[in-house]
Amino acid sequence: MLRVRICLIIFLGVGSTSFSAAASQNQNSSDQAETSNPEAHDAFQKGWDHYRRETPADFGKAASYFEQAIQLDPDYARAHTAITAVYWNSAWRSWAEPFEMSTIEMLVQSREYLKLALQSPSALTHQIASEMAAYSQRRPVKALAEAETAISLDANDPAGHLAMANALLKAKKPAEAITSMQQAMRLDPQYPSSYLTRLGRAQFALGQYAEAATTLKSSTDLNPKDDRAFVYLIAVYGHLGRNADATSTADSVNKLRSSLRWGDLTIEEINRWRWASERKRLKEGLTLAGVKSGFDWYSRVTGSGNDIEIDGASVIGIEQAKKLHDAGVPFIDFSTIGTGQKSILSTHKLRWGREKDMGPREFNLIRLKEVATKAGGMVVYHPNGSNKRWGALAAAYAAELGFENVYYLEASLDDWKKAGYPVDSGK
Repeated sequence: MLRVRICLIIFLGVGSTSFSAAASQNQNSSDQAETSNPEAHDAFQKGWDHYRRETPADFGKAASYFEQAIQLDPDYARAHTAITAVYWNSAWRSWAEPFEMSTIEMLVQSREYLKLALQSPSALTHQIASEMAAYSQRRPVKALAEAETAISLDANDPAGHLAMANALLKAKKPAEAITSMQQAMRLDPQYPSSYLTRLGRAQFALGQYAEAATTLKSSTDLNPKDDRAFVYLIAVYGHLGRNADATSTADSVNKLRSSLRWGDLTIEEINRWRWASERKRLKEGLTLAGVKSGFDWYSRVTGSGNDIEIDGASVIGIEQAKKLHDAGVPFIDFSTIGTGQKSILSTHKLRWGREKDMGPREFNLIRLKEVATKAGGMVVYHPNGSNKRWGALAAAYAAELGFENVYYLEASLDDWKKAGYPVDSGK
């Protein structure tokens, strides 16, 4: 019986790309989160096998198995914790497609599962809470407190030390973050690539570029699906003046992004990485490496309010938009770009991120070509009338990408509906 229990403890450590952890050596902590249902245990194991592979597709499969485990045992705390990590980690990485839900929906799911996990918390549970505080809420003090709680629950679980490393990075204490990362790596000798990515980030923040290059290259070799590690490696090469390595690495990350149907990496995207405390140094390195700014098309939009003008696109009203709609011209709801919608929507929720994230990842040539042809025309709009400029910028970006006959509908969804025009509510 003792051997069986020890085996269960060894197997049931939980983690992810950001929350990966070896098994806890604390038997009491493991007991609190365990299940007596063998089928639930088996589903968890299958999910965990996918979870450790750290790719978008494997995260999607892991979530399905963890959900199955929870259905079999609603009180299975470890399953609640693991699926929290899956949804949260996928949300902040924009790995939305495997889940067929928006980033916002994944964030909501992660918070709901976290509430359940906190009823029987483990070190990993508080690690997730710590990372949510650091990334979403940008509260390093709370992040540090949650990390301390994780370590106090079980100092032999790498989860707490991972949380501490991340919180220290957010608090701009990279040297201390390295110490925490090294402790986590000692506790989990079979650590995944995410450990190396975080260690490389801390080295990068300290200006230890040679060390960071070695660490991050090891991370990308271990997991060639980790786009964030590639981005940091490009910046490191930029700071080191290793131009050939920077170019080849940029080619690799852009191929990866293309497979995810994202646009090429630009400096503009890094401006939205608010979780990255070393963002200024990162942008400097990417610029030195020759990564494009992605800002040039902003100048196409001039004016404001009802006087917006767009170089390469036409600003239109309801009546002209209706004629284009009747002619079969695709309508692109800027807040749901990439979903393949071709007419005004009423109930579709955000799919690829927040409304303002219309840059090179969500609103790009690959996705636009899925719903429109270069010469066939498109109508770009934003359903919220108060966000007119974002819709105008999206139309300008489409024009920058070479699309012709681009129209910007400045009216809101409510204006369209008040005119009595059709609304497509399906996907």
